[in-house]
Amino acid sequence: MNMPNDTAPELPKNTMGVVGLILSCIGLVLCVFSLPGLIVSIIATRREPRTAAVAGVITGGIGTLFGLLIIPLLIGLLLPALSKAREQAREITELRKVTMVQKGLLAQSDEIKPTPSVAHQMLGETDSWGNPYRVEADGSAVPKISSAGPDGAHGTDDDIHPVADDARSDDDASINNGGGGNDR
Repeated sequence: MNMPNDTAPELPKNTMGVVGLILSCIGLVLCVFSLPGLIVSIIATRREPRTAAVAGVITGGIGTLFGLLIIPLLIGLLLPALSKAREQAREITELRKVTMVQKGLLAQSDEIKPTPSVAHQMLGETDSWGNPYRVEADGSAVPKISSAGPDGAHGTDDDIHPVADDARSDDDASINNGGGGNDR
């Protein structure tokens, strides 16, 4: 007994249109694949059926426009934050350097007389901002060391001074402001 072959005719497929739609949808969420999805969908509109390709063009266009608006906005928001983090890292590095040299001079004070020139040899002539270190011999056993900080002027709130052992641990260094007014 033969059964009649009731298979429907095969519908044409537009795989490229489906791929373009998928890329466009992913791009709409991630702001990454919208442009490739848009391009693939535009190419796929030349084939039948066009439904997925047209949906991919619309979705890819919206995702591309969204990405063109969001990416500059994110860059505008992140660059100042990165710049601030970089500046804070410079200050912490400078604080640790000045504190380490101060401790080294203090440890050597029994063997040699720590002078400003010895401190400059250990530090170098300029800080992270290109400003000269201030090394003052005030009559104590060890010269006092400071960096002018980012503004380049000594005697302001952003000056960097060595921190005493009991004032901080190495893990939670903070900037010791000359004016003492800022919490950083």
